[in-house]
Amino acid sequence: MKIRRATVVMVSIFVVLAGLLGGLWYRYVRPLTHQEAIHEIHASFADSQAKNTPSSGIQVRIISSHFGVDDAFAIGTYHADGEHALTPNQPFHVASIGKLFTAVTMMQLAEEGKLEIADPVSKYLPTDVLSGLFVVSGVDYAGEVTISQLMEHTSGVADYFADPVDSGLTVQQDIVANQQTVWTPAALLAVSRTRQHAVGAPGKQFHYSDTGYILLGLLIESVEQKPFHDVLAYRFFEPLGMVDTYMPFRSKPINPRPLPMADTWLDGVNIRSAQSITADWAGGGVVSTPDDLLRFAQALHTYKLISKESYLRMITMRNQFMTGLYYGVGVMAVRFGEFSWTLDYLPESLGHLGILATHLWYEPLTDTYIIMNFGSNAQLESSFGDFITLETTLRRISLPQP
Repeated sequence: MKIRRATVVMVSIFVVLAGLLGGLWYRYVRPLTHQEAIHEIHASFADSQAKNTPSSGIQVRIISSHFGVDDAFAIGTYHADGEHALTPNQPFHVASIGKLFTAVTMMQLAEEGKLEIADPVSKYLPTDVLSGLFVVSGVDYAGEVTISQLMEHTSGVADYFADPVDSGLTVQQDIVANQQTVWTPAALLAVSRTRQHAVGAPGKQFHYSDTGYILLGLLIESVEQKPFHDVLAYRFFEPLGMVDTYMPFRSKPINPRPLPMADTWLDGVNIRSAQSITADWAGGGVVSTPDDLLRFAQALHTYKLISKESYLRMITMRNQFMTGLYYGVGVMAVRFGEFSWTLDYLPESLGHLGILATHLWYEPLTDTYIIMNFGSNAQLESSFGDFITLETTLRRISLPQP
């Protein structure tokens, strides 16, 4: 799902930070034991969950070799034939975290010699698929768009999920209003083709676009000659033991008795059972668990999925998403110091987030993995405050001196 880019996002983040920064420094300099730090982290997220409207649960997974922390917890409930306590490893809709699977698949295909990232997309997709998506001032740039530009969000294509439309509902609105709709890749592309306009010529600007990732999914299917969900299963879910990960309404998890999916709140409506969540597809249409995502992230950041050369290419941040957030080749980076100079002590984290306030981050400096699910786009902005508090609390742990 698309990550909102309106100015209100940064305004909200700074509002959250303003409430945090006054006490951060004192709490940072007071050392904590591991037990105290874990208690404070749990209490902080419990406070956040209590303020959530609508009420959605929170899941957090932390593992850090440097800080000596291995923790998983959940707060709140989910609704499936009644109300139940949310578990630490409950499956949840990962939203745009799913773009990592698509991007890594592209790098694997390149390493296997099946394509080049610099290739034009038109080499793999027919004219009718690309038609009308890249027209700017009467000029059709479809033949010039490259795979890497789609991966980096610099192709110029509109974003079907939340960009303005000439008529009717945006897809984001339609997901809530028409929950029985099963979205196909063709229907998603049709939104950008017939009711939106390209934002610019290829390579001229960064514009976050789920439409571009739908094209990547079709390209993957064309090269692999398999449905996209089957490609993800044999490349990631099966070999990594991601037994609770699947694409809803398209595939099933390996686990024969999976837990129900956690609540999924979009614009104040719980769409956890809606068929319209198929609107993500290759842009993030995956359900997973914190433990499964941890397996994927650990494999990615230790070069088990792609070579070090490909990995370094992915994490080279070529574009600024917004203040403090950057984008490489399918990978995002958070640079906390840009939010405020008082956060300069927090190192860069790599990964991705989604509109449902889903987070998957890796901090190379301390070998720390952080996975969070707030399950609601209403918590996207405030979740950054929780992220900062978590990172700061870890740094208060009193470590043995070398």
